[in-house]
Amino acid sequence: MSIRDGDPDAEAKARAALELLVDAFLIDRRANRDCFARAHVLGMRISRTFGCRDSFDPDQDHYVNACGVLALHNRFGLSPGGPTVGCCSICGAGDFECDHVPGRTYNGAICHRVVTEFDVREISLVRVPRDPRCFRIMRPRTRTEVEATPDDQLAPGELPVCRHCEGCSGRFGARDDDLDPSRWGRLPAEG
Repeated sequence: MSIRDGDPDAEAKARAALELLVDAFLIDRRANRDCFARAHVLGMRISRTFGCRDSFDPDQDHYVNACGVLALHNRFGLSPGGPTVGCCSICGAGDFECDHVPGRTYNGAICHRVVTEFDVREISLVRVPRDPRCFRIMRPRTRTEVEATPDDQLAPGELPVCRHCEGCSGRFGARDDDLDPSRWGRLPAEG
């Protein structure tokens, strides 16, 4: 069965499915370990069928590869910090203005704090961010960096192509060190 199968939305659907596989793995690495290989296999099929080109931001003059598969290999994530203002998801009351308790269920709905304002004061590199999807870190590359990369020999106006999934052993499954943050060593900031 072809990934296209005559569906004009096949590429968008395949890329959305890939991102869901990545998120599932990042949220619970051990329980969803099969999503690691499935994401790489699907990524390989997408690459071969549609190609995986970086996007170019002319305002910033850089290239970006936004594919989530690269997050599967990140060993650190980002954790933002700063003051917030929020409200209750059950009644909409502001912080400390109601008796609902986050995590408890009220009439079938789980209470949580909805952040309505956030003043980012710092961003930390961490091994295990509170939201594991924060392993998605995109590093833009300048035109000079791309032109200096032998694999990216580009014609004028052409975008760099990612072939990660075609050569990565991740399609055969997650390794133990992909699953266990305690085996990841030091963060770059720790030297």
